[in-house]
Formats: sequence, structure tokens, C-alpha cells
Amino acid sequence: MNILSRIMTPVIAAFSAVAAANAASLDISADERVDLVYTVFHYAGNPEFSNVNIPEYAKGMDEYFAPYKEHPVIQMARELHDKHSVSYNAVTEIAIILDSPDSLRLTEGSMESMDKRWPREKVEEFLTLLRDFSQKSNFHSFFSARKELYRDQYEFWRKTTGDAQCIPWVEKFYGEERPIHFFIIPTVFEEGGIAQNIVRNNELYCGMVCAVVDPDYKRPESRTPGFIVHELSHTWTNPVTAAIYPQIQETAEKFFDEVQSVLPESYRTPAVMMIETFNRAATAVYLHDQYGEEIAMRQCFEDLLMGFLLVTPIYKCIIEEREKGGENWHYADSSQVYVEWVNSPGAVQLLEKYIEWQKKAPKIVSFSPENGATGVEPQTQEIVIKFDKPMRIAYSICRDGKGEYPEVSHVQYNEDGTVLTMKVKLKPDTEYRMWFNHLSNNYFRSQDGGRLADTEYVFFTGK
Repeated sequence: MNILSRIMTPVIAAFSAVAAANAASLDISADERVDLVYTVFHYAGNPEFSNVNIPEYAKGMDEYFAPYKEHPVIQMARELHDKHSVSYNAVTEIAIILDSPDSLRLTEGSMESMDKRWPREKVEEFLTLLRDFSQKSNFHSFFSARKELYRDQYEFWRKTTGDAQCIPWVEKFYGEERPIHFFIIPTVFEEGGIAQNIVRNNELYCGMVCAVVDPDYKRPESRTPGFIVHELSHTWTNPVTAAIYPQIQETAEKFFDEVQSVLPESYRTPAVMMIETFNRAATAVYLHDQYGEEIAMRQCFEDLLMGFLLVTPIYKCIIEEREKGGENWHYADSSQVYVEWVNSPGAVQLLEKYIEWQKKAPKIVSFSPENGATGVEPQTQEIVIKFDKPMRIAYSICRDGKGEYPEVSHVQYNEDGTVLTMKVKLKPDTEYRMWFNHLSNNYFRSQDGGRLADTEYVFFTGK
């Protein structure tokens, strides 16, 4: 039975409605509230919402909203971002806790649990302006005309979630006793995924707002299911990490001091780093169970390269604890064991090895054309990369689906391994984007064994 009303399809239209006891439901649908709030922050200039990832959705969008681009709610959103860092999940959260696209008011009691970046004294002012923007722009009409563009997303996410047993695994691993209602909300403005959960009437609404995907794109089998479990798992791993954080804070700060420069921007505090570390470790357990040890360890290695050094040992600790605990064990049962490991001499040794490893890391001295260059001559035939130390005769030049990749006819180092030259053919008026090392593709290493940090390279040719 679907307990969610037409208006509040993704999450919680009528929190008093009751699903069959202890039966998890899954709802997948675009959400007018999410696209409305994201549209406001898109035009406010939040970089994380800058792209509109379905061309048909974006078509005519700027023209449609041209009369409203300086609406007071957009000006206020810009101020909230600049002065209070309202971004990413803080933006998502306020959309999810609105009662409906019609009234756009906070659900009862939701103010207390809102992200701390939202200044409480400004929330009602923002919502008043949001209602005005929605009404004057007739956002409902705009969204309704485009909602059908999401249709292929529903089948993709439902099939992926079901085939990979994401929800049964989450239920068993975390041992949730309350009725659970899972949701997935695709939106054109999202580049990754943002977890959200709400409790109403002792029922848990757990899910994510996520990017749209190309259902026909051939991705690794484990990638999308791992992503789904990762986002859903935040509902259970975050409270455990928050509860034990005072006991591991000193260790977390030591690790953070060494890795903060390589961590993704949205994780650059010690506490958030640890929240993400434990969640990634739990996700690795899912990958282990569903796809095997090799896939799990590959993901752990990618996490290591992103600065999450403790994922692998915590993953192994969870596996051991589950084996000891038996059939009735759940993730939260071993929280104090996690504390003991994070504060152990083994963790200190891991950090020392990482510091030594970083000292050997080679650096790129220069690119030609320069990184970020514009107006590059389309007739340019070489890309030249210079390193600060001799490199092994191997390389990983990767693309991630953004921008173009040049037509490459030859790649070669000079004699001492400090200069790499790519023979290329470029097109006019084109954005070229590539990575030198990217996650597990990491063959750029110095002759003394240091690994080049993942480095994005982009330039634009002239007409």
C-alpha cells in the first residue's frame, strides 16, 4: 500500500497515514519542492546546483525565469550561502521538510532539527519569499510540464535497488525496528546524492535526493548499488558516529590535519570526515556481501586516496564484529569497539605511513596549455606536463564524463621521466577535461614510489 499522497509522493505527505506494520516501502519520484528550492539556489549562484542535467528540462528555463532572477528570494538565498554557508544538504533538507508544494510551510516540529547553517530567525522570511516566487513564476506549471522527463529514472532506480538487494541488506545490517519508508528523489540539479531522513509518528522516512543518470550508460555493476546503500546508510551510521565522536575527537583531529588538503570540500571538518569514514566503511561491508572482497577493497582503496584513511581498518573491524556477534548482531552494537580501534596504536601507525607516503608524492610543475586556459589555439598539437621528479614510465590519463577528451595519437616521457608529452588533435570552441590519476586509476608514480595526487586538467579552445 502506498501511504504517500500525490502531492508529497517522495516522502511524507500525511505522516499520520500508516503502512503495513514493519513492511518497508520504496517510493521513487521527482519532487516539486526539491526542484523549486534548487531552482532558487541555482539562480542564486550555488556552484553545486549550477548544472541542469537534462537538456530538455533546461531548454527555455533561463527565458522562463528571466523576469524572476532578481526576485528577493534569490537575493536572500545568495546571502544565506555567502554569510551562513547554506549549501548542499542544508538546501535539500529544507525542501524535504516542507509540507507540500502548495503551502510550502515547515512540517510541525521540523525547525528544531534543521541544519545548523540555517539561521532560525530567517527561515520564515525565506519561506514567505519562496511562496511568492513560486506563485508569481507559476512554478507548478513549469515543473508539471517537465516532470515526465524524469520517467526513465524511476524504472532505473527501482530496478537497480531491487536487483542489488539494497533495502533488505540495509534493514538486516542496521536492525531498524520502526516501520521504514524508503524514497529516492531524482533531480536535474544534483551531481551526486544527499541523504535525508525524517521520523514521524515513530515511522522512519529514509532516502536520498540524487542526480539523474543515463540508464544506458555502462557503469561497473557495483557502482550504483554501492551509492544507494551509502546514502541510505547515513540514517544509521551518522548517529553512531556522533555519539562516539567525543571519544575519538583527538585522533580525528590528528588525521584531519594531515589529510584536509585532499578531502573533498564538503567533508573538511574532523567531525564530518569521521561521519563519512564510518559510512564508507559500512558501505564497503555491503559491497563485500553483495560483490565480494575484491570489490570492497577496491572501494576502500579509492576512499584512501580521497583522504579517508581509516575506512579499510574500520571495514575489517565491522566484518570481524559481525562474525563474533552472529545472526542478531547489528551495526550499532559494536560502537565501543570502533572507538577502541580508532584510538589504537594501529591507527597511529597508519597515519605515520601515510605521512611518509605523502613526502614521496610527485607534483606537477606545469601544464602547457596552462590548467584553466581559455582561447587555446585549436591548431595546438601537444599537451606537455612537467613533474618535479622522475616518474615511472606509466600513466593514467582519465576522463569522468565531463568535457571532451582530445584525440591522442602518442604519449611519451622524456629520457629522465620528468616531462610527459601528449600528441593531440583538438577541435575549436571545445572544453577539454581530463584527470592525471583518478581514484583507482593511479599509474602516475615517481621512481621512488610516490603517487601523484589526483589532478584535474581543463582548458578551452578558441573558435
